[in-house]
Amino acid sequence: MLIEAFSKIDKLKKEKKLRLKNYKLQAADCHNLPFEDSAFDTVVNTFVLESVYDMDQAFSEIKRVCKP
Repeated sequence: MLIEAFSKIDKLKKEKKLRLKNYKLQAADCHNLPFEDSAFDTVVNTFVLESVYDMDQAFSEIKRVCKP
């Protein structure tokens, strides 16, 4: 699914239909997110939790990277 997103972004950029300028798609392990504490206002997690091996660690990381 992430590969599809990267492909779609590339296609839209080439067609000059993409208006977003400040974005980054990144694949990461939800058990060990490569972001600073309180880096985000929100986390959107779609179709991930059913495949994690440590639910507590995943939620801990989500809480860590979200602003209070």
